[in-house]
Amino acid sequence: MNILKNLAIFLIFVGFSGSSFGNQVFRETVETADEPEVFQREYIVTESLEYSFIQTTGIYTCVALIAWEPDLKIGLLAHLDPATNIDRELERLKNDINWRTSEITLIGGLSYSPRLFNEIEGKIIQLGGSIKTRFQNTRGSAGMNLRLNLEDGEVSTFRPRYISTDPQVARAKISRIRSGSRLFRHEDSIGGGDPVELESTNQDPFNIFSFH
Repeated sequence: MNILKNLAIFLIFVGFSGSSFGNQVFRETVETADEPEVFQREYIVTESLEYSFIQTTGIYTCVALIAWEPDLKIGLLAHLDPATNIDRELERLKNDINWRTSEITLIGGLSYSPRLFNEIEGKIIQLGGSIKTRFQNTRGSAGMNLRLNLEDGEVSTFRPRYISTDPQVARAKISRIRSGSRLFRHEDSIGGGDPVELESTNQDPFNIFSFH
């Protein structure tokens, strides 16, 4: 089963690589190795002294919340889904990012079903922020793989070339969102993140089919 699970994880990472989203065409850039990868219902906050880029993949019905502080070159990237408790979790993120001074971008969700997008935008405004760039997906358009340049704040698309997250860690991150509404903090964030509980690895790696 490990081989099949690893293949599934790879497909999740690859997602869609189109650069057209709504009426906006983002510049396509080239991914480099070891960029922190933000999973669904996870966020990272870090600075340009630590990483040049942070990224997430497969933004379609989910919404990417991106905030960048120009003076400090600190960036936050969150991959939000409809199960996320937006009010509680964005309130908590004000300890990580200054919503008032950040350049904020919202990308994703469906234009004909904008509940999640509107809920995020409304909470950001309530917290004193304003949305600089906002785009929603339209019917038939592709999902996006997004990178934030922590040096200059540019948001771009990319075609995945690397998987920098260990497959066992990736499986654990996918499993932990099956219940609850919490937004998890990426382990490469400033000051660390939430612990990742790894699954058992006692399975025979050569037995890709198991019968019970």
